[in-house]
Amino acid sequence: MDILKLNKKAWDEIGEKAAYPNIKNKKYLETFNLFCSKLPKNASVLDFGCGPGLPITKELIKRGFKVTAIDISDTMIKEAKKNVPEAKYIQLSMTGIDFFIHGSLSLELLITIFFKKLFIQPSG
Repeated sequence: MDILKLNKKAWDEIGEKAAYPNIKNKKYLETFNLFCSKLPKNASVLDFGCGPGLPITKELIKRGFKVTAIDISDTMIKEAKKNVPEAKYIQLSMTGIDFFIHGSLSLELLITIFFKKLFIQPSG
């Protein structure tokens, strides 16, 4: 089995359990507020590895941004659509994105898995 299929299978199995309910984490919230303050009003944002849409996709929509969310997992996309129906969703591996072709989306900012792993801390 190749690594992408293995990755997709793992995220499909994890499903909605991957949601981080810790938007109230002070460090994360301060960083996220700063991050959002740098975006133009109604900016388009591409959320890589959106998972079930919580908390990042949901919070971006709530703040008035136009979000296109991408995830490799069918299960994650299905959960995200239930959790945050206002966003646009694409089931795709990040490795399948050609930025020169998709650059026409005119996105002001990319939110990456790196950003999420850097700033989201499990509650507890």
